[in-house]
Amino acid sequence: MLSTAKHVPTRHAIKAASPRMPFALGLDVLSRRFLRVMAVSLAISSIGIWFVTASDEGLGLMKFAVSVFFFSLAAVFWVSAADKAADEFHIDCSAREIRHVLRGVDGIARLQSRYKFADIAEVRLEDGILLARDKSGRIVLNRPCHSVDIERSLQQALQNGLIGHA
Repeated sequence: MLSTAKHVPTRHAIKAASPRMPFALGLDVLSRRFLRVMAVSLAISSIGIWFVTASDEGLGLMKFAVSVFFFSLAAVFWVSAADKAADEFHIDCSAREIRHVLRGVDGIARLQSRYKFADIAEVRLEDGILLARDKSGRIVLNRPCHSVDIERSLQQALQNGLIGHA
């Protein structure tokens, strides 16, 4: 939660993505690896089909069609196995800022942007969308966020006067 005075921690990290089960990350990594293995296997098969000799000339067109199909399927599997990242928002009262962090499947947090409380005029969390505007009225943060904890933290920051009211 957001720091008030004595007993609440000063930093709070909240995942913006929908909550997952504890074992979902393991299954997610395994499914990605499986898709990549299938993609490589299909790509090798699309090339390997040409090493088989054909007694009929009509089979050349069939080999070409199967080869294109296998390679296309391999491309779809490879792209769908791409790493997905999860948005997180860190509310730091000591530094008086909100940080937008993108945490990859590898566990490394990559800072996307940071917003100083002094620069933020309005913060809203409505219908699962975290929206922040700067003092000139421009939208500086507009990301999906489905978390009750961040809603409480933002309400507390508004009550303490750290961030401007909506």
